[in-house]
Amino acid sequence: MTDTSRPDPWVPTAEARELMVSLWYPTAARDGRRAPYVTPEESALLLKGSGVKELEKMPPDGLSRTRTNALAGAEPAGRRHSLPLVVMSPGFTLPRSSLTSLAEDLASRGYVVASVDHTYENFATTFPDGRVTTCAACENVNADGFGQKVIRNRALDISFVLDQLTGPDPTWKGAGLIDPARIAMAGQSIGGAAAPETMPGGGAGSW
Repeated sequence: MTDTSRPDPWVPTAEARELMVSLWYPTAARDGRRAPYVTPEESALLLKGSGVKELEKMPPDGLSRTRTNALAGAEPAGRRHSLPLVVMSPGFTLPRSSLTSLAEDLASRGYVVASVDHTYENFATTFPDGRVTTCAACENVNADGFGQKVIRNRALDISFVLDQLTGPDPTWKGAGLIDPARIAMAGQSIGGAAAPETMPGGGAGSW
């Protein structure tokens, strides 16, 4: 998803804010290709960036061999405006795939789940054209107000994603299944801190 209304907050030369978003949802399909967890290149960058010696000893592509339970590109199932939506924001430096098991569980219970990679805030994000972005924001972690900048930026990211999923011209073919009156947000670490910043009235736990 590309937000042309604003430049990227971490790479000023990028004229638009580009986001990779994964969607999990109920399906009647039982067969098909398993959705990937991460690419081999993402795996190598995540393991290297972790700074954990035990992880750095793993094969560089180790994380890309993680088995998921979702089927890639499966046909969505449900009635129009019947499925609640949960938007998820991962911890700083972590990819959207780090929330896969939670997303799969929610989807199996009848939710649509959108997990967002906040570009340049994690160790690796791969775009459809093959570009791989890394953590440009990591260079600013000691700057004054850094945490609040991350939180504000994530709130803008999530608001844009919601517009793309529930607005008049949605980008996902299954968007009509989403009940726009039932939207929640969840996150890990600073992703969780972004939830009340994103939600009207500053409430915690629901939209």
